[in-house]
Amino acid sequence: MNVFKAKGLLLSALALCFTTAIANADDRRVIHIDSTEFCNQSLDGGSLYILSQDLACPVSHGEAALTLRSDAELRLNGKTLTCLDPVAMPPDQPSYLGTGVLVVGEGNTVIGDSGSVRGCGVGMELAGEGQHTVRNVVMTENGNGVSENSRGIGFLVSSSGNQIIDSVARDNAVAGFRVEGITEMSGQYDVEADPEGIAEHVRAINAEAHLEGLASYSNLLYSNEAHENGVGFYLEQTAGAYLFNNVSQENKGTGFWLANNSVNNTILFNRSKYNDDPEGSGAYGILIQGNGNTVANNIASNNDFHGIMIDGTNNDVSDNTTSSNTGNGIFSIGSNDPYDRDNRIHDNVASLNSSWDLRDFYDNCAGNDWQRNAGDAFQGCVN
Repeated sequence: MNVFKAKGLLLSALALCFTTAIANADDRRVIHIDSTEFCNQSLDGGSLYILSQDLACPVSHGEAALTLRSDAELRLNGKTLTCLDPVAMPPDQPSYLGTGVLVVGEGNTVIGDSGSVRGCGVGMELAGEGQHTVRNVVMTENGNGVSENSRGIGFLVSSSGNQIIDSVARDNAVAGFRVEGITEMSGQYDVEADPEGIAEHVRAINAEAHLEGLASYSNLLYSNEAHENGVGFYLEQTAGAYLFNNVSQENKGTGFWLANNSVNNTILFNRSKYNDDPEGSGAYGILIQGNGNTVANNIASNNDFHGIMIDGTNNDVSDNTTSSNTGNGIFSIGSNDPYDRDNRIHDNVASLNSSWDLRDFYDNCAGNDWQRNAGDAFQGCVN
């Protein structure tokens, strides 16, 4: 099934679920957030909260403007939640801002209707027991002009079983989306039991990417956009994340970064382009620093370094397209044991990259399996 047709099926299913949620809203207590009296408060579970007007809250480091408890729903309703520094700092000293929306407990829902969170250290954190759903939310200008202790992250995911759908991270200082510390496949989100109705779509995407048996994931990021952030999508020591149909472009760093031994993640049908580090350190399209990851059917183009770089073992990199990057199109670098890499690099297309289109750190491609790749400039061991 074509990915765009599959996306249409997903959106139809989501629209049905959304309509059902509205119909059931009368069964819950509905509370309108319409004044600063709600700032720094916890929103109890079992209720529907609607942001009725733009809201600005003073938020210190370690605090949150709004905290969402288990089984609650927050609708930003197209409005903006802004973090304010509770202490007026001199212009030459950094601020230490906290979190805009902290989601704890289990099974919460945040629907933005293009509503936004801005000016915080972290725009939104999905924490607690996980299983949260976020849809159509914008995170912007978080961490700009404040201390590094305030993180500067749009969406921060620190629990399992969450999904972020159709959301945007723009102009966040450090990262648009960050998933961290999910070291085990615990708290997996069961695709077959998915109340958002995307099981059919996930199976279709897997079939198109020639994957089998993927029935769960630790966190799902689908159809999101990251623009003009530090890094677009950053996975830190994370296992089992599933990213597909996301766009990362014009960031000041790497588009998709699987960092610090991130393992068994799946990166499918994403686009990473025009990422450019103004400080000259390089911005990769996709950087893999971990083992057992699947990176397939992605496009990495016009980035300010390598299109895809592999620094790990047992990764499957296939059916990707890289073009017009300032470094190599696809580059597998060395390791402590060059014969213990075992990366499978198959059926990729690379062209018009400034250095090599296809390159292995070792002249004999030791330990890596390169098959049926296409490019104009490549080593003899690469095919």
